[in-house]
Amino acid sequence: MRWTRFTHQGQAALGRIEGDEVLVHKDDLFTDPDLLPTGERVPLAGLAWLPPCVPGKIIGLWNNFRAAQQK
Repeated sequence: MRWTRFTHQGQAALGRIEGDEVLVHKDDLFTDPDLLPTGERVPLAGLAWLPPCVPGKIIGLWNNFRAAQQK
């Protein structure tokens, strides 16, 4: 099962990817463990993707920076 956050009708939404569509759900992964589907489906193509959670900043750390420079 694959989940995604995206912008739909000007608002952030959560959905489950099913083939080439996204089944829109209520709430988010952290507030409601049941995550009831709204019944609405939107095409996967053309969606504006969002980070997986709020806040929307993701920090990546790279431990071998010096080793990568030597190659």
